Amino acid sequence: MKSAEISGESRILAVVRDITERKRAEEGLREAEKRYHTLFEGANEGAFIISPEGTYTECNQTALRYFGCEQAAEVLGRTPWDFSFSTQPDGRNSRGKGLELLNATVEGRPQRFYWQHIKKDGTPFDAEVSLNCIELENVRLIQALVRDITQIKQAED
Repeated sequence: MKSAEISGESRILAVVRDITERKRAEEGLREAEKRYHTLFEGANEGAFIISPEGTYTECNQTALRYFGCEQAAEVLGRTPWDFSFSTQPDGRNSRGKGLELLNATVEGRPQRFYWQHIKKDGTPFDAEVSLNCIELENVRLIQALVRDITQIKQAED
């Protein structure tokens, strides 16, 4: 606001902007973020966002529990094969097989497969993994859902 004195009188110039639409947009964004957070954190499966190069960029609390970690910092920036034995039960190299599955997903071919992971303490666990390609802010990423099937595998054996 500016004030000016003209011939002994004070005048005020006011500029008013209607920010209703901006406030609605901000509220909508907050609600969308809340829904995303609720879905991601409330999942009964381990949920990850993985870069096309294979590094974890996000994970939920269930994923941390599966890997025996307390904080996301113990997982983020690492890869699925960092939490795996060097080879999978089929004899394939975990890193090579993992990259192949991630590449197929980024190319538009969703994947569902069995994987043997290891927790931070070295304890193995059997997992069913589902990979889908998603796009966020014009970047292709991979959504991974991991379900611990250790008890199912043990019952089968």
